[in-house]
Amino acid sequence: PKPTNKRLIVKHTQRPRGKASRPVNVYETPAPFSKATKCNNDVCIIPDCKCGNSLIPGNLPVDEIPQIILLTFDDAVNDLNWDIYEELFSTGRKNPNGCPLVATYYVSHEWTDYGQVQTLYSRGHEMASHGITFGEKFSKNQWLKEINGQREILHLYGGVKFEDVRGMRAPFLQIGGNKMFEMLYDANFTYDSSMPVFDNKPPFWPYTLDYNINHECMISPCPTKSFPGIWEVGEYIACVNYCL
Repeated sequence: PKPTNKRLIVKHTQRPRGKASRPVNVYETPAPFSKATKCNNDVCIIPDCKCGNSLIPGNLPVDEIPQIILLTFDDAVNDLNWDIYEELFSTGRKNPNGCPLVATYYVSHEWTDYGQVQTLYSRGHEMASHGITFGEKFSKNQWLKEINGQREILHLYGGVKFEDVRGMRAPFLQIGGNKMFEMLYDANFTYDSSMPVFDNKPPFWPYTLDYNINHECMISPCPTKSFPGIWEVGEYIACVNYCL
């Protein structure tokens, strides 16, 4: 398919289509959408729950933790950026365990070439939702149409399994507070990666939203309710000149 700027309208029933689901909880968790309280490391236990902090999961010693680099890309996939992806991932670079390098693409609809999406997905890259119209300040239902709608488009036009679209990133990193996270919970997403985390020396590990976030809310509105099992993969500023 060629890049398109057409805005597709995806109809939704009350329950999002597909078989996506989160892992079944092992431990007791707070009631969904209840007021979030302070996180307690003795109660919030992986794999279900992780407090927002820099503590290494499982209390593993620092010298046993490999360097972890998370590669992500936002927005449309098309000829404007395809050569960059080819240069990065088609050079035979591999992880220490022999597995190829892969990335997560937060794909927005407009101008995306879904043939290229299908190629990237077939190579093992993760596809996530970045919305359809690239708007902000949505109602809960609008968030569903935007984020779950793009999930359906990735499935229908990019050949991505519906249940493989597990995460999202909000356009402009402008999260939608409780309304957005209620949508994520109801639509059986697993994670969001939109909230910047200023506390980064050492950086926070990904954490769940069972309890209050434990860092400054840099772009409001941040969630204030409990969303058990929804993970937040924080954003960290790691550039210099470009950000000044």
